Amino acid sequence: MTAAVLFGSFGTLLLLSVPIGIALGLASLLALIYTGTMPLEFLAQAFITSIDSFPIMAVPFFILAGEIMGKGGLSKRLFGLAETMVGNLTGGIAMATIVTCLFFSAISGSGPATVAAVGGMMIPAMVSMGYDKRFATALVAAAGALGVILPPSIPMIVYGVTSGVSVGDLFIAGIVLV
Repeated sequence: MTAAVLFGSFGTLLLLSVPIGIALGLASLLALIYTGTMPLEFLAQAFITSIDSFPIMAVPFFILAGEIMGKGGLSKRLFGLAETMVGNLTGGIAMATIVTCLFFSAISGSGPATVAAVGGMMIPAMVSMGYDKRFATALVAAAGALGVILPPSIPMIVYGVTSGVSVGDLFIAGIVLV
């Protein structure tokens, strides 16, 4: 019966157009209340202590920093540096885009922020230079995904916090891999 409450309330909340994350949380809460195994005071305390983690606070700040840098024109400056490094080679604009994504993701720590900031600038520029739009999009998406292994990386922080591994050790491992 608990499963029926869980899945029934989840389905009902989805039909009511409640966002998926909130529907999952409310359905779980309703199932816990139905079973009566935990007092509500304990649930409230568990919710608050689960978000009270200092390393997890880095995640929204990395995303904010990536957005500020993207709006502030840092991606154009990074592209200028990358173009100076590899722009005169064959396929230099594509390589400069990859290097720009690597620089930006190493600064921001966020792959999606990197793709948004660099892709918004470089995909139209590459298409105007004769590159296929699908190639330019795939290039920026793949290069933005490479930022996961470059410290500081949001997935490294989340993995370190959830598994109990030292975040500093993960960052050192990321530097060694690069």
